[in-house]
Formats: sequence, structure tokens, C-alpha cells
Amino acid sequence: MTDQDRAAARREIADALLTALERRHEVLDVIVESADRQSAVDAITELLGTSSIGSEAVMGMSFDRLTKDSRRRIAKELEDLNSQLSFTLKERPASSDESLQLRPFSHEADRDIFATRTEEMGAAGDGSGSPAGELDDEIRSARERLRAEEAAWLVAMDG
Repeated sequence: MTDQDRAAARREIADALLTALERRHEVLDVIVESADRQSAVDAITELLGTSSIGSEAVMGMSFDRLTKDSRRRIAKELEDLNSQLSFTLKERPASSDESLQLRPFSHEADRDIFATRTEEMGAAGDGSGSPAGELDDEIRSARERLRAEEAAWLVAMDG
């Protein structure tokens, strides 16, 4: 996760905390009415329209965060983060890793992905920075590195 992604996650948390503090009575009601922790987190997510990372932060909030001074500090942090960032986690969901999944690369099913990557990068798939060879040669070379346990080849899937 990049520094910007960490800042975006922190902003999401600060926003959720501030919103929860403004709607503290409603938040307490949904927590008290929930059967368990996960259902409380889900209820907070729905109530506040925030991400699970924000809802988890609300669930972990201690009572000292309810003071006016604490609310001012959170609001100031949110203002600072808003001035630094031009995107939200909702606009870049994969950056929060909530929906990102990794799976092994399939040289048959994912050939088109690797072809696009090779064309866009113009470089070999081994990370050397050398010019890319023929696609079949690149895939064969990568599979040899996998067999030798010198590399891992994964596809990131959002959702």
C-alpha cells in the first residue's frame, strides 16, 4: 500500500469516526441491537455508508473519543487529510485490499493479460528491464522460473 493509499485509509477512518460521533445515539442503538461484533460492524457500515475499515474503527473506539476536544482533533485530522488527497477509497477500492484477491497465473487462461502487460511495458516479464521477447518465449521462461521456485506469478482480481 502506498503512502497515499495509507492516507486515504486514514481519512476513511477519520471520516467514519467523526460521522459516528455526530450520530452517536444511532450508532449505539445499532451496536446494542446487534447479535455479535460482525453484525454490529455490518450495521454501522450500512448506517454510516462507510467502508468496513471505517466501521471497524468505530467499533474499536473508546469512550474518551466522545469528548469535544477529541472530536475537534479528529475533525482537524480529516481536514488535513482531505487537503492532501484527491481520491477516496471508494474511488480506488483495490488499494484498501478489501476486495483484492490473488490467484495463480494460468499460462493458458491469462495469456491475454500477459500479452497486454508485455505490450504496454515493452519489457521482459522477468523484471530485468530488458526488451521483451516473443510472447511464447516470455511465458516459457516464466514457467521455468516457477518450476525452479525462483518466482511467483499471480493475478490480482478485484472483487
